[in-house]
Amino acid sequence: DVLGSRGLGDVYKRQVVLDTFMGSGTTPVACLNTNRHFIGIEMDNTIYSIADNRVAEHAKLFDTVE
Repeated sequence: DVLGSRGLGDVYKRQVVLDTFMGSGTTPVACLNTNRHFIGIEMDNTIYSIADNRVAEHAKLFDTVE
């Protein structure tokens, strides 16, 4: 996928990605997939809740991997 392979290509692993228009949380999920930290900003509380739930569900996948 473009975001996972190219969109974060200039960011070294374990660095922080600032997403000032977080939307549904695609960038934070890509950061989790590529071992990067993120700060997400979203003005709309409804959209933020959707992104927060999406990222939390995705993060659970990493908690179960040994």
